[in-house]
Amino acid sequence: MTQETPERVSRQALASLAVGILALVLLWAFGAPTLVTAFGVGLGHLALQDIKRSKTRGAVLAWVGLILGYGLTLMSIIRFIPSAINGLS
Repeated sequence: MTQETPERVSRQALASLAVGILALVLLWAFGAPTLVTAFGVGLGHLALQDIKRSKTRGAVLAWVGLILGYGLTLMSIIRFIPSAINGLS
């Protein structure tokens, strides 16, 4: 009987998810956008490339990290547009 080795999960995908959750917590706690979202997005893209190349698991984790990163960035931009417009007038 042969034992199959379990496929490993991409560490970059796990990191992308963790950073995305951290960005969500920081946004909730401080109410301001942080650069953490940029790291989450970068890690998510690196994780997807790594998963394609090395056939590891974790694509869903990477996608969730990307969605959190891009979503929080978009929410932050939308949130500050009215104050930027008011500052111009």
